Amino acid sequence: MIIYHQTMSACKRRKLVHNDASNPRIVVNRSKLLYHRPFDLQKAHQPVQSACTINFIVLNAPLSMIFQCIATKELLSRVSHCNKQFYRVSQNPNSWRYSSLDLREKSLLDSGCYDLVKHLQNVPLLSSLDTGCNFIGNRGCRVLAESLKCIPKLTILIMDGNRIGKMGYRLLAENLKYLPLLNTLNLSNWIFNDDDSSMAESGCQILAENFCYLPLLQNLNLRYHKIGDFGCIKIAENLKFLPLLNSLNLFLNQIGADGTRALANNLHYLPLLHTLCLGGNNLSDLGCTNLAECLKCVPQLSKLSLRSNKITDVGCSALANNLKFVPKLVLLTLDNNEIGETSCCSLAKNLSFVHRLQTLSLNSNRIGDRGCHALSDYLHCVPNLRALCMSRNKITLETWRQWVGKLRLLGVQTEKNYNP
Repeated sequence: MIIYHQTMSACKRRKLVHNDASNPRIVVNRSKLLYHRPFDLQKAHQPVQSACTINFIVLNAPLSMIFQCIATKELLSRVSHCNKQFYRVSQNPNSWRYSSLDLREKSLLDSGCYDLVKHLQNVPLLSSLDTGCNFIGNRGCRVLAESLKCIPKLTILIMDGNRIGKMGYRLLAENLKYLPLLNTLNLSNWIFNDDDSSMAESGCQILAENFCYLPLLQNLNLRYHKIGDFGCIKIAENLKFLPLLNSLNLFLNQIGADGTRALANNLHYLPLLHTLCLGGNNLSDLGCTNLAECLKCVPQLSKLSLRSNKITDVGCSALANNLKFVPKLVLLTLDNNEIGETSCCSLAKNLSFVHRLQTLSLNSNRIGDRGCHALSDYLHCVPNLRALCMSRNKITLETWRQWVGKLRLLGVQTEKNYNP
């Protein structure tokens, strides 16, 4: 009897040979079992049942062979998700050439991280590691952070959507010094996670203090971390170490006017910034005005999101008057604020400075017919406009119908249904 044992992605096979050629042969391949007698081609392709059960049709099989198959099945069932991914790496003589590893949405737990780090030393040229949307906690983050020294060539680190707390983020931030080539860091949190599963002010402070070890960082995503004004101030104070940063996402972080002022005053360190997301905070008119006055420091800005920030006519008018400093703007989002007729008219008059604009979103504000007509009169200033969203405002039905008809003639997308 011959038993072949092959793991999920093994490159080698082990043979256990018995001299009794009359006994059936069992082949264990991945998580399925195939059984047949030698030279019996009809039964050779007979499928097995589920991988969770072992069904022996041939009753005269030796008991030792059954025990060996059960042991093999148990071994396969214990292999974790990340171990499956890394087994082929660790057994491959060319594993040192591997450059990326995608473990996104693999139900990875803290125990899986322990298996993961055992093999990281086999891929010293790894440049991209994605462990997003898993169930990694503080313990898993700790072992991953301590293993970063084994992959100094890493340029992309994505750990969004996990259950990491303050301690885990703190340890991760302290070990970023081993990644001098890092250019993308995504630590976005889930909005439904509790307060213990976020970076908060203390974790953000340590992260900001380690920016000096990341001179090549280009993309930073810190959504849903409740860093507050204190955390934003610490980030702003250390932006001088990130001259190549071109994307900064601080969505829903409880940032107020003080944090926005500090961020705005340090934007001159980011001449290449093209994406800035400050939505879901508490900027108010004061913060929006401070930010608008410093837009001249980021002439490459192409995407700006300030939705849900309690901005009224004062803040929006200040922003409109400074659009001339960002001529490359293609996306402007001001949803869910308190923008009225006056600031909407001011925004319309300044559209000529952003002729590349493709998307303008003003949903859930206080814009009426006058603001709608003003925007309609200046649409010729933005020939590249493809989407203009103005639902849930104070526009009457008649004006809305005229508005939709004109936008259709210009090929601009908008809401089809009237939603005041």
